[in-house]
Amino acid sequence: MSSVQVGKFPSASTPGKYYTVSKDSAGVIWCDCWAWRKNRTCSHKKSVEHQLHMQSVPTDGTGGVAVKERKMTIQEAIDRAVAEMKGS
Repeated sequence: MSSVQVGKFPSASTPGKYYTVSKDSAGVIWCDCWAWRKNRTCSHKKSVEHQLHMQSVPTDGTGGVAVKERKMTIQEAIDRAVAEMKGS
């Protein structure tokens, strides 16, 4: 099964180290950090999932299906997730 990198996050404790979040063709998302290996969840994976979810949530305030203007690119999602992790 093929996979694609959907996020790259700098380590908070080790300068110069990055963690990679990937997604396979079945939609399964995982990370290569120690927290994901131990618990099958981590802040990196949650950030990517949140950004991907926000791309599909209606924002018209009616509770109905909104017309999507433009989806966020993967890089925009990564940049936003990194900024949220940094508290910006």
